[in-house]
Amino acid sequence: MYQPEAINPEAVYLTISSILQGLRERPYLENDKDSLFSYVYQHSVIAPENFTRFTDALLQSCLWRASNAREMDYRSDRVLSEEFSSILERLIDENSSGKENAAVDLLMGIATGKIQLETTVLNQLVNQATDYYKDVNGNAISLIEYIKTKLLPTIYPPKPDEIPV
Repeated sequence: MYQPEAINPEAVYLTISSILQGLRERPYLENDKDSLFSYVYQHSVIAPENFTRFTDALLQSCLWRASNAREMDYRSDRVLSEEFSSILERLIDENSSGKENAAVDLLMGIATGKIQLETTVLNQLVNQATDYYKDVNGNAISLIEYIKTKLLPTIYPPKPDEIPV
């Protein structure tokens, strides 16, 4: 029986970190593609579907936090950006309806720049997230506004009375 209160979050984070590090050290081969090995001509990212395979909020949180920034940089591939965005949008929809999950935590990953999405996809995501959280979660709205002004300044320029952070 799964009991979330009995789980040691530090141990989960350490386990995820160890797994990711092992994948970073494993070279990418034709017959073994389970690798996060990166070099100048090889950009490896964590597949967005991992966030649907591992549905526990703690696992999702540890996954993005233990990753390197380049492993969560989906900007170079619009399809991957859209995949991640659709997963996060579903989580936001569920979270705005009262289900506890990692939606706001993943938004924090975007706000810190660790999770990066293609600009058009990010703009669509923040607009959808605003619609879901409007009148439901003021803290999430504040985080989304921060994402808009920090990561999309050409689309959402800061108001004259706001001091950029």
